[in-house]
Amino acid sequence: MSQSFIGPVWSFICKLLTRFSFGNIDIALVIFKMASFAMYMGSVFLIYHITKKKLFILLFALNPVVLFDGLSNVHNDIFLVFFMLLSIYFVLRNKNLFLAVIAISIATGIKYLSILLLPFIILYALRKEKLWIRFGKAVLYFLEFIAILAIFYAIYV
Repeated sequence: MSQSFIGPVWSFICKLLTRFSFGNIDIALVIFKMASFAMYMGSVFLIYHITKKKLFILLFALNPVVLFDGLSNVHNDIFLVFFMLLSIYFVLRNKNLFLAVIAISIATGIKYLSILLLPFIILYALRKEKLWIRFGKAVLYFLEFIAILAIFYAIYV
């Protein structure tokens, strides 16, 4: 995988998790697998709270790609999925766009692909506002996103 697609949050997570291994590769592998399992279970929990449908939980939880790449291979996409689902949860259930933008910022800091969800989250949350209020709030939430991402890059540097 090319390093250009990995954000500073993933590097920070890797440094944090490997610090607990004390240089032992076997312990580091177990720690990464436990963290991936926690993100997987968190994603299942969020899907349940977002949809309240067992079918969607089963479609995600028993998906071979999720099980193989997310749990077995300890891929960073399971962390990405968790934070994207957390963002959707904050918008749909909590009606809190501020926390949703924070979650999308963390997801973007893991892998840049998740930035594509940001406009949809903002437009969905502000869909009942008047056009000029929607535009002003969208700019403010975008600035929040940029500020949070800049903090992650400052930590990384």
